[in-house]
Amino acid sequence: MHKTLEGVQQSATPAIRGPLQVYLVVLALGLTVTAPSRLAQVIAAAVFLGLAIDAVGVRPLRWLAVPVFFLIPGLAIILVTTPGHGLIEFGPLTITQGGVKTVLDTLTRSGASIIVLGFLIASTPVSTVIATLRRAGLPSVLVELLLYVYRAIGTVFVEAERMQTAAKARVGYSNRRAKIRTTKLIASTLFLRTIDRVTHLDEAMRARGYAGKAPATAEAESHGYGLSIGILAVLLGVRIL
Repeated sequence: MHKTLEGVQQSATPAIRGPLQVYLVVLALGLTVTAPSRLAQVIAAAVFLGLAIDAVGVRPLRWLAVPVFFLIPGLAIILVTTPGHGLIEFGPLTITQGGVKTVLDTLTRSGASIIVLGFLIASTPVSTVIATLRRAGLPSVLVELLLYVYRAIGTVFVEAERMQTAAKARVGYSNRRAKIRTTKLIASTLFLRTIDRVTHLDEAMRARGYAGKAPATAEAESHGYGLSIGILAVLLGVRIL
């Protein structure tokens, strides 16, 4: 049985919830991206990974592998194209000291940012996020764009899981050769399937009277002020160590 992202969010029990959760993630994300050291980013990743596991468990967090999958090729290119003192050579490719440092910096900053946002995505209903951003004064066009991107990402996840389940039922992963062939087929058709599903989503929204305003007006009460203050204190404290 497929469990959608919305289902995970509705069953989540985060220690910090409501609009406070959105504000905390925005502040923590800013502190993480601008952190002067990898230690601060690792600590931020550990804190929010713990919050996410406490809220939804381990299994739903497998979705974090999707952005990591797209991050790895970029890191590989950075590793062999950054100039500097050569450490290892693979024919025409050279891994440099500067490349290793840049990859580690990029990996910790990007990985920590993904985990911080992953906590919000996995445990906060989109209606709460949209309503909070509206109250914060974010332009309506950006709120609408955020909603569309969110729905598209959710569609990608659901469609990928359905295709993978269908492939397993057809013994598409019986051996290494079959696994490679099945993965190629899924990757080649996932984009087209997603575009088709998103188009149907847009048509369904307009058929229900959508007129340019994101349908999210839910109110939520904030909880976890003490924990939020503690987390921000930790993130600020490690910046001055």
